[in-house]
Amino acid sequence: MTKRIELKLKDKNGKTKTYVQTTITARKRLEFLDFDTAARKATYNMKQFYEEEVRLVANLFANKGVTEDMIWDGMNALTMDDELQKIINAVTGADSPNWNPVDPSVLETLETVSTD
Repeated sequence: MTKRIELKLKDKNGKTKTYVQTTITARKRLEFLDFDTAARKATYNMKQFYEEEVRLVANLFANKGVTEDMIWDGMNALTMDDELQKIINAVTGADSPNWNPVDPSVLETLETVSTD
């Protein structure tokens, strides 16, 4: 079974279109993980958080029909968080049954280690 990411957006006429992405580069995973790290450190205010999240998701799709504006205008705000989080989890691997995130205290320790 091929893993795929789907994004459903409504167009200007109210019709739902499903965009599918089946290939995601490892570099995209790193970009999403950097975003996750910054978000956990409260680097973003809420508006910046959503803008960056939408930018990352839009840039994930090879179909140039998926743009930030299409996401903002075509996604229901009431379900947006769940839909975007599902995509983020798929890209970062958090939806994998083998997902084993590093304990945050270990990350904090690693960040304080000097490489000089």
